[in-house]
Amino acid sequence: MLKLFNRILASNYEGVQLIIGGHYFNAKKAFREALVRLKQCEDRQKGRKVGQKSSSRPTSSPLALETRSIPNFLNKKKTSVEENTRHYIFRNVLVVSMDPKIENPSDSLITNIISCLTAIVIFNLSVASHWNANYSGWSSADLKQVLRLYSKAWEALYCESCSLLKEHPIYREAIILATLNNMGALYHNLTKFKKYQQCFKTLRQVLSSNTGAIQTLLPEDHRGMVMNAMFIDQASTACAA
Repeated sequence: MLKLFNRILASNYEGVQLIIGGHYFNAKKAFREALVRLKQCEDRQKGRKVGQKSSSRPTSSPLALETRSIPNFLNKKKTSVEENTRHYIFRNVLVVSMDPKIENPSDSLITNIISCLTAIVIFNLSVASHWNANYSGWSSADLKQVLRLYSKAWEALYCESCSLLKEHPIYREAIILATLNNMGALYHNLTKFKKYQQCFKTLRQVLSSNTGAIQTLLPEDHRGMVMNAMFIDQASTACAA
């Protein structure tokens, strides 16, 4: 199990490095490979003997998380996200590693963090797919596929077994902000106005809470999200006029 777990972390890290380098399609492949291995971990967990007990969930998270910002290489091609949508797109992904204090995590500890890792990897895959679709040229099918991935990331994030991520509130909230922001922009591109309004209204509510994640946002990220959240008012004013 430990060897497989390390491969999952390595695949996620590879995906992050690839997306930072502008290799969006290959980044998608690396994240999907991580998801396949996560499924293998889940299958092994289900195959445990009935009488075998797992240790309780750790009182503190054994994971170490970091964010990585994706350079906007697309500006150089003059096909940036901003040219395909009027909305700001959040473009951070997450690197995951084990707490260095835990040298040899047990199988039971690894099974406790599978759900947490799944939510993070699906989110990273969503961002990679978002930028790959933009790089290749938007199509309605591309947008819908990316939306499905963001929806899966959202579901995984709120899965009961993903409670371990609550030990990292700043990163969890960052995923929530990014998912609401990016899904709202995609729904607007698809002219799904009720859904994009719902996303941006919820985004505005989260931004108004001024939590730790919001305080740590880079000025560009915060400004872009606030502009998206305000877009609802601007659109309403335009319609009224």
